Amino acid sequence: MRKVKGFTLIETVISIFILTLVITITTSISTMNSNLEKQIAYDSDIYEVQNFLTLSKAACRKENVNGHILINSKDEEMYFYYDGGISSLFRKINLSKNSDCLGKNTNIYLDDDGKIKSGTTISIKNDDDITKITVGVGVDTIRIDE
Repeated sequence: MRKVKGFTLIETVISIFILTLVITITTSISTMNSNLEKQIAYDSDIYEVQNFLTLSKAACRKENVNGHILINSKDEEMYFYYDGGISSLFRKINLSKNSDCLGKNTNIYLDDDGKIKSGTTISIKNDDDITKITVGVGVDTIRIDE
């Protein structure tokens, strides 16, 4: 009797099936993880902008001075500075590389009581999602519309 070396056809097909299944599951988990990371960074940017606006109002109230929030759409940056000009920069934030600030450059004025004197809408885009942060005058509402 002769000794057979190698694999049978059924063993080969089952091995290829298992390998294909493992690769498919790994790829789908990797894609899902990447999408989840982007969404978390995007949500973080939205709340960071809202926090930035709230802290800027509080800083004007605390220091009893007027302030300005400058939104630089091109560089995806936001600056808060007191009335003394850009040299009196108090705080700056940058959006993550996955988020884009849409629209033109905007300047939001704050009085010494921390009240917003000029309202605007800040639009932030991530892939297919656009979130609008509406800054209201008077009641000083900061509303997030998704």
